[in-house]
Amino acid sequence: AEFELSYVSAMVPVKSPREYYVQQEVIVLFCETVERALDFGYLTQDMIDDYEPALMFSIPRLAIVCGLVVYADGPLNLDRKAEDMSELFRPFHTLLRKIRDLLQTLTEEELHTLERNLCISQDVEFPIRADVQGPAVLTPALSAPLPPEGPLSVKAKDPDAELACSMQYDDQD
Repeated sequence: AEFELSYVSAMVPVKSPREYYVQQEVIVLFCETVERALDFGYLTQDMIDDYEPALMFSIPRLAIVCGLVVYADGPLNLDRKAEDMSELFRPFHTLLRKIRDLLQTLTEEELHTLERNLCISQDVEFPIRADVQGPAVLTPALSAPLPPEGPLSVKAKDPDAELACSMQYDDQD
């Protein structure tokens, strides 16, 4: 374990065995997410083998959703203290909590649709496999209706104000 810690520390700033462990948790989350995406047909093995550029966006997006809903006891466990989270996610603790709360209101079908849409880029549409059913492992804690799409479909007049508003949630921690 000491060798691995030394090796990883040379590549990225890791200060302690605890930070190394947290980093390993994130790696496992991403691996589990890719495996799940392959199982549900969101991604194909060819896309991974061919280093499809769209995966640079799709996999982290899916990992956040999976980390908040499917693997909720993993590195995105928001019941932990913020300082126990990976440095990758720590600045977004409050925002992740809000996202998790919204994700828990989705039905299984809505979550499946969301995950599939997170894998779609403007240039590439990922295949949709008809033989794969939506995720059956999720039972949302809350089943509230989704808010009307009116305000969401209207583009913000000032994108900087929207970004600042988003960032203020993280400053509250």
